Amino acid sequence: MYHWLYYTALGDSISAGVGTYLRSGFVGSYKQKLEQHLRVPVQAQTYAKPKITSSQLVYFLRDPRVRLDIAKSHIITINIGGNDLIQANKQFKRQQDPRIFEQAINTLKQNIQIIIDEIGSIKKSSHFTTPYLIQVIGLYNPYPKLTYSEYWITAINNTLSEMTQTKENTVFVDIHSIFQFNGKGILSFGGIHPNGKGHDIIAHELLTSYLNYVQSNYYQKKS
Repeated sequence: MYHWLYYTALGDSISAGVGTYLRSGFVGSYKQKLEQHLRVPVQAQTYAKPKITSSQLVYFLRDPRVRLDIAKSHIITINIGGNDLIQANKQFKRQQDPRIFEQAINTLKQNIQIIIDEIGSIKKSSHFTTPYLIQVIGLYNPYPKLTYSEYWITAINNTLSEMTQTKENTVFVDIHSIFQFNGKGILSFGGIHPNGKGHDIIAHELLTSYLNYVQSNYYQKKS
């Protein structure tokens, strides 16, 4: 087991902790849960910006600071795509063409593939020999009253889940169903971002995903 863990979070407003007010977002909560469960110190770095799309997140990887932290990281989380969908919806309202959503999903998939592949390239070219896990966080539905929203949220999550299955050291973390079950009680005022409880739920799902991954790899090596 590690003597310490290094964790880098990449994403949009959710990774930035929007909606939690005086509490830490899921990044801080996940860090604490890892420390409590594994009994090792965890150093966390966050590179996130509200309202960014997946195309904008790709440019984060050009920053030398981001690349260095990725090279050192045992855990990397990616949360992105909500703003891709919001922008697509604005265009859809004007044009009423479902191909707008299809294109948005394809773009999101391509950008996340670029990000995952670039992380792999950074790892391979680095002098750090750190085993790592990339956790791609799925989307929840902040607009359930839109009759078509559930269809496209599900389509995005299915696409991301299938894509991550083909990527080494990468898992998909589904939060859609648990957010759907809890409803507005885990969303902040305005109903778009998770509140403190919602961020804690994301952190819990990330911890469960990480432990399942570690356990699965342990038994694969033993067999």
